[in-house]
Amino acid sequence: MTEDWPAPGPIPVVIGQLMKLDVDPVTVSIATVVGGLASMLADEAVWDAPPLLCTLERHPGRMMPYVREVMQPDGDVPDSVAGFAQIVGAGGLPTLLQLKGQARPEVIGWLLVVEAWMLRNPSPEDSARVEQGERIATMPDRVEVRLVHAVDRVRAYFSAQPRDGAPELTVESSPDARLEGRLINALRDLMEATPV
Repeated sequence: MTEDWPAPGPIPVVIGQLMKLDVDPVTVSIATVVGGLASMLADEAVWDAPPLLCTLERHPGRMMPYVREVMQPDGDVPDSVAGFAQIVGAGGLPTLLQLKGQARPEVIGWLLVVEAWMLRNPSPEDSARVEQGERIATMPDRVEVRLVHAVDRVRAYFSAQPRDGAPELTVESSPDARLEGRLINALRDLMEATPV
């Protein structure tokens, strides 16, 4: 994209910068949904909410995507989302989303809300320990975060709010600057399995 692409930062700043660029409306609308949800969650005093997987749907006459809760992943969340992607890939999505007497909505993306652990300032040694299987939850520099991940067919969106801070929003600028991680990758696989 351009060098003007917004860096990760406060939600209103990132969305404002996106709106100033010549960015497709789907990107702006999904970033707005992710940022709005992250801001709502930031106002919640209670933590320890279960993970939540939702569709982002385009409905006629609506500018913003409709968010529909599909499931609460259990156990290892990326593995649970991967298992759900297999169901969707086998043709299970139309059955899940079909409303009596209505056409199946167009799923333009997937959204996942989950609480997790992140490292405040990960060193290369920390990254190596995680790659070797050490759990972040056991590391001393960890912080609990609320995460809102979303993907569409073009890019990924990510918001993280540490327990002791404000949420920030990141919008992937291009395939060359991909956001990575088990959760994002599981959502990408789910998006690939989703029928057009």
